[in-house]
Amino acid sequence: MMKATALLAALVFAVLALCASADPKLRSKLGDQCHAVGDCLPCAKSEANENWCRGTGYKQELLCKSETTNTTVYERCIPPAANQDFTVVVTFEAAMCGLLALASVLLAKEKKKHMSSFDLRKDPRQPSKPFQT
Repeated sequence: MMKATALLAALVFAVLALCASADPKLRSKLGDQCHAVGDCLPCAKSEANENWCRGTGYKQELLCKSETTNTTVYERCIPPAANQDFTVVVTFEAAMCGLLALASVLLAKEKKKHMSSFDLRKDPRQPSKPFQT
């Protein structure tokens, strides 16, 4: 019984060691309970050739819990958008410009609705004061 427990523990440790260097999809297939511990950070130059840094150049620390051990592994991640605040501001400004255009059109329609008959017969190309140059 003791030999089987030691063999099982060695097998679990080997699987977790394999997960640390393997693709994240393989790690999830193995059934580990992993959750993110840190933020998405840039990889050091010494880690550039590691599996978790190859695709994006960024890594995220994960803590994987199994029945017997807790292991820290890294997974590639997509870095947060550096210009996300700029995008929010530009989106807000575009919405405000659209609102201004809509308000201008509605105001012009409302003005036309309340024009008097004198205003309607007046030619808009004629100056309002005819004897001025």
